[in-house]
Amino acid sequence: MDNAPWWIGPESWQDEVHPSAAPPWAFVREVELAAAPAAAWLAISAAAGYVLWVNGELVGSGPARAFPDRPQLDRHDLAARLRAGRNRLAVALIPSTGVLGYGVPTRMGLWVEADLGGLRVVSDRSWRGTAMEWVGRCGLLASLPTAAQEHHRGGGPEARWLEDGAIDGWPQARLLGGAGTPPWRRLEPRSVPLLDETPATVPLVWRGSAPAAVEDPALNLARRFNQQPCTGAPVAGSGADEVAAEPGAVVVYDLGRTCTVRPGLEVAWAEPGCRLELFYDIGLGERPNASLGFSSRSEGFCDSFTPAGAGRWQGLAWRGCRFVSVRVVGGRCRFRPALRRVSYPFPAGTAFTCADPVVQRIWDLGAASLRSSVLDVPVDTCWREAVCWTLDACVQGKAAFFTFGDARPWRRALVLAAHGIDAEGLPHAVVPSSDSFMVLPDQALGWVRGCGEYLAATGDTALAAEVAPAVARLLARCAADSTADGLCIPPDCCWHWVDWAPVERRAYALPLNAMLLHAARAARALAAAAGDAALAELGGRLDRTLTAALERFRDPAGGGMLAHLPGPAGVRSNGFAAGTEAALHGIHGNALALAAGIGGPAVLAACRRFAADPAGLDGRFGIGWSDWLLQPLAEHGHAAEAVAGLRLRAQPCLDAGQPTWGEDWGPSRFNSAHGWGAAANSLLAGALCGLAPAAPGWAAVRFAPCPGMPDWSYRLALPQGELRASMTAGVPSLELPPGCARA
Repeated sequence: MDNAPWWIGPESWQDEVHPSAAPPWAFVREVELAAAPAAAWLAISAAAGYVLWVNGELVGSGPARAFPDRPQLDRHDLAARLRAGRNRLAVALIPSTGVLGYGVPTRMGLWVEADLGGLRVVSDRSWRGTAMEWVGRCGLLASLPTAAQEHHRGGGPEARWLEDGAIDGWPQARLLGGAGTPPWRRLEPRSVPLLDETPATVPLVWRGSAPAAVEDPALNLARRFNQQPCTGAPVAGSGADEVAAEPGAVVVYDLGRTCTVRPGLEVAWAEPGCRLELFYDIGLGERPNASLGFSSRSEGFCDSFTPAGAGRWQGLAWRGCRFVSVRVVGGRCRFRPALRRVSYPFPAGTAFTCADPVVQRIWDLGAASLRSSVLDVPVDTCWREAVCWTLDACVQGKAAFFTFGDARPWRRALVLAAHGIDAEGLPHAVVPSSDSFMVLPDQALGWVRGCGEYLAATGDTALAAEVAPAVARLLARCAADSTADGLCIPPDCCWHWVDWAPVERRAYALPLNAMLLHAARAARALAAAAGDAALAELGGRLDRTLTAALERFRDPAGGGMLAHLPGPAGVRSNGFAAGTEAALHGIHGNALALAAGIGGPAVLAACRRFAADPAGLDGRFGIGWSDWLLQPLAEHGHAAEAVAGLRLRAQPCLDAGQPTWGEDWGPSRFNSAHGWGAAANSLLAGALCGLAPAAPGWAAVRFAPCPGMPDWSYRLALPQGELRASMTAGVPSLELPPGCARA
């Protein structure tokens, strides 16, 4: 049709060749409106990212993460932001960083389509753009694996580009192609809500001094900051107050918990040559430090702003941190922080209360962790990685459903993981990403199980049909990688991980093969929902083979299931499996076997013993496995022991005063806000409340609350209405919405 949008990009094709070394690009389109419109919207997508302003006011950023061939199209309501007369649409186009395994480096491109009260605006040559040379070219210095450091300079002709600065000298946007331009072959509407950004006033908690020399940002200021002396002491102040700072001054602000923030500063006055440097970390000891990610030479959590007198700066990229440190170098200034919290808009309506303060605190930490670690999808810590690991996303997605009644981020992550199963059935452990060393079949098997749990929780048969081909590719690969006796051995290119705990990782390991059995059974449920006969046959065949094969792991001397069997001559493990210190019996294999109905009384006894043993080698497991490893006890009549096992492991963390869960059970007042710790909430819903869908979408509901527990109440928002359950003075109660029946 006429006036169709184009993909537009930088004037320079060289910036497409080297996106990680390119600066962001600024694009502007001005429109004249006779009156402020009653309705107006703008749809936008970009590679790798965008930030949108209207008349100088920040609207939002995105898009939601996706593989390049299926970019997400965000839609913003602009009615309240437009006015009669001239209006300016401004977009910063952000290049990818090219970090291996954590994304898909791609060419830069912007797509816009808008209806501004009847005026149609699209991305075409009417837009003008220029390289944001006022942002230092530090793309190879990564503050996160997905975002480069930013070193902004204010005061040039670009100072007012967002509002009314002259753009006459800017070149017209370069046309890259219309709909279907590679690699952006199929635009899809955003499948999760736009994120909230709200101004945050946070306390000032530390003040001191460090060297005041102005150094080249290319030296990696974050690493230099950690290497240099910095002295000071805790203070109590408000982030709303203006700070008068001499060169070398360092002040630290506390966000209260690790979370996602858009950094910013308001500078009331600054001497020529003054620069304000921002460093981000999740902890604060005797002095502040800058996080260095995985500590490679090109990592460092740092941004900077060089104002020209007064000025305001807002970062283009989000940062994950708890503490924001500001160092002033080169001259005096007066400033205050202008931070914005970024969060997923979880709906109200789902709530849990318990008279046991320990149980209540466990639940509350799970909710806080999810608020910190769910963005457009559940991510593996907003701090260091901010990426979607398949197993983490499955665990967090389920927990977010039980905690907030919202399954949309869960679904989005499951779809991304399906897209990450390649034609040979090898999975990407991080999605979206290019091929890398991160090939973890065990995480993908957890994803298949997660798809089955999602289907049960939501009844969403469309998801089953969407992921079924990828599930089939993965399971076919596992079947091809199995030996004649029915046990799977991952290819040498794979990591065999399962969990942070000491888990058996050699060939012929029980944990991996038990995960494959659960994936096969989930595949059968998905196949039934999708009407996929071939997947049903494959899942059924693997189910029968593995159910028989896992019986060989029974320990003839008792004690449950063996973690490992000796393999036949010539069968070897891959290199990542060497050096394991796994126990003869482990909780992972035994709990997964118990959940699959294998092993009988000896396995049940082993799981009960493991639940009560939080410190011993046999009983160790990662915090994200709380639900999958303890819930089987509840299903076999020992819910109180499952809850007690959770409490034993959580108590040291609660005693440490953690505001969120970390990546493991190690107690720390400062941690990464790891959302998979909210698996405890899924366990509390299933074991303490005794709730589970007995038919997809809660058409039938199992209710078997744990006896002997303090009073509790739980409300879960379902599409059919509100499910209410409670225990008062030992008397259980269940109220179901229309369309749900008690099983």
